[in-house]
Amino acid sequence: MELYIAQNGSDQWSGQLISPNAGMTDGPLATIYGAIRVLEKKLSLHWHKQYPHGLPTPKEAWETECSGAWTGTITVWIRSGRYTLDRPIELHWYHTAPITFSAYPGEQPVIDGGELIKDWQMKKVNGIDMWVTELPDVAEGKWFFRQLFVNGRRAERARLPHKKWFWVEDSLFSAGQILNSVDADKFRSAPGDLHNWQSLPDAEIVFLHYWVEQRIPVASFDLADRLVKLAEKSSRPLLQAHPAHGAGNAPYYVDNLFEGLQELGQWYLQRQTGKLYYIPLPGEQPGDTEIYAPRTTQFLRLVGDIEKHRLVQFIRFEGLTFRHASIEADAGYSGQAASNVPGAIYLEGVQYCSFKNCTIEHVGGYGIELSDGCFSIRMEGNTIRDMGAGGIKINGSNDKGPLERCTGLNRISDNHIHTGGQHFHSAVGVLLRYSYGNVIAHNHIHDLYYSGISVGWGWNYGETSIHDNRIEYNHIHNIGQGWLSDMGGIYMLSPQSGTVIRGNLIHDIKAAVYGASCIYLDDNTAHTLVENNICYNTNRDLLNIKGREHIVRNNIFAFGDQGIMRLAHGEAGLCACTFTRNVVITKGKPVFRSGYSDRLADRGFQSDLNLFWDLENGELCCEDQNDGKASDFFSFTVWQDELRQDRHSIIADPLCRDLTQFDFTLAAGSSAWEINFEPIDADLAGPRVPEVYDLRPGLTGVSPSEINKSTDHNSATNGHID
Repeated sequence: MELYIAQNGSDQWSGQLISPNAGMTDGPLATIYGAIRVLEKKLSLHWHKQYPHGLPTPKEAWETECSGAWTGTITVWIRSGRYTLDRPIELHWYHTAPITFSAYPGEQPVIDGGELIKDWQMKKVNGIDMWVTELPDVAEGKWFFRQLFVNGRRAERARLPHKKWFWVEDSLFSAGQILNSVDADKFRSAPGDLHNWQSLPDAEIVFLHYWVEQRIPVASFDLADRLVKLAEKSSRPLLQAHPAHGAGNAPYYVDNLFEGLQELGQWYLQRQTGKLYYIPLPGEQPGDTEIYAPRTTQFLRLVGDIEKHRLVQFIRFEGLTFRHASIEADAGYSGQAASNVPGAIYLEGVQYCSFKNCTIEHVGGYGIELSDGCFSIRMEGNTIRDMGAGGIKINGSNDKGPLERCTGLNRISDNHIHTGGQHFHSAVGVLLRYSYGNVIAHNHIHDLYYSGISVGWGWNYGETSIHDNRIEYNHIHNIGQGWLSDMGGIYMLSPQSGTVIRGNLIHDIKAAVYGASCIYLDDNTAHTLVENNICYNTNRDLLNIKGREHIVRNNIFAFGDQGIMRLAHGEAGLCACTFTRNVVITKGKPVFRSGYSDRLADRGFQSDLNLFWDLENGELCCEDQNDGKASDFFSFTVWQDELRQDRHSIIADPLCRDLTQFDFTLAAGSSAWEINFEPIDADLAGPRVPEVYDLRPGLTGVSPSEINKSTDHNSATNGHID
């Protein structure tokens, strides 16, 4: 069966004609809501025929679906145009059928959660030429938004300072309270930074500290002693990071401040009066400028009944653009990786569904969220950009939760995820918390203020529902950008048996203070395999190891501003890491570094059969850190002879093709072949052409055998050898 939705349609029609008939008595539908109503009639008839005396039991429903009681497929073709949402599109278990919502071939429909702002008046406000309009719903308390989009661009909300940030002069914390929130509800500002602005009570102070951002309203400000009292406590002291890293007080900016409305392209919404102000860019005119404010918080909600085992299944979305979604609740503490921020597309209790070649843009939170009970969901070839938070978020039941609420066996591949963290700066490109058996592969992830991919949760060595995830062949870069700390291109947390980090190209990671790694195996991480990755250019260390029993082999690590590998934490009597057959290139920086006042000699560590090269000094060194004090450097000879590490490793020029252009292709005469190094093809990282990841129609699941399969891209035919 085929249905059609078009701009010239009507929800009173059948939807089975691609265009209106001559008598204008039938034709396409006008909205997706209308198409769902038609489908509900068809599907309820289907269920009634199978079960005339009532809805089926879960077992009966499954047997019916598997036996093919519903024959054929349903395609809902959506023609070009903008389809405005006034509420999320909802699909439930009783919509289960092989339904595809697809863009009509060659056309680009837009599912839009925003409202076009009109009736602008040109006025001079505070000596500045602005556009002003009034929004009655805002004045009546029915609508408020934190984002505005002008000609496809996220406009900057009025703030001070206009670029970068202020700095807390006195964080007023007590010794011993570094990592908790005691006394973190006030601070003293620097002279001249803050004033008793009229709009200050409606503003938010945005702190950038540790690995999170935090938005907190102002309760009061005393100009005489510059004391700021916050409306709620911060989750951390108002320090930029832990003082052990040499960090001082936190940076911050004041957001949504009318007195900050001074720069071209900025806007401000006055909640009490409903007045919206915008300072146009040169050349912009009200008649040819499209300005949208988001109305809906979510585009789609696919929600099954998990406890009754009635799940949403077999629904696909292809080639659609979802645009303009709001932020659900008042801004505040969003948690590590902005984990509390919802997705504009939300799935719970969903199986065997997919999103392919869709675009999700200009949203307030995450693009897509897979919550409890989601299995075998495919997200392939999509573009997710300009997010208030991150790209894709996945979470399910932990090891102590109900089995039916576990989430896993999903595939995230060949997506382009970029320009995130625009409101919640600590968000990540792909966040995988409690989930197993997922494949995160061939994605291009860049321009975020925190981590690119974050996998794991829990902070302990206990049993976990996190295992057998594959993070492979992703291209990740321009991460951190100097805003927050303690991040990674790929960031891991908690035990993850069977998890593999393979074939990724990761570069240009920049932290504010510490913890800018291409690959970061953080606290209590265990049992990960890291192989065949190319990592370069961080302003800290390329690889940060904590936890135990990791294997790091056959990678290329080059150019960490502080060092190559940091052994931050270990477990007494256990091997933290086996480091072998890696190519390591440095510019006068230590190859191995310890952390937290410990010595490398005390770390459980095995390193051998590697190739090392220092472009500047030729003399390799290691470093024992001393918790913010002067470090102890020692020669690589001591590392080999006294610590008995790398006794069979090679110190030689690896003969890379062009290190100035970060081309690490190894020449035929490279000494890397003497340690049995297998060539790595950087071109394999990132999205592939659609034909590579496209599967047969209807094959949307990911089987356990596919999850456990070890894909080998290391043969010599895949490598560059001169």
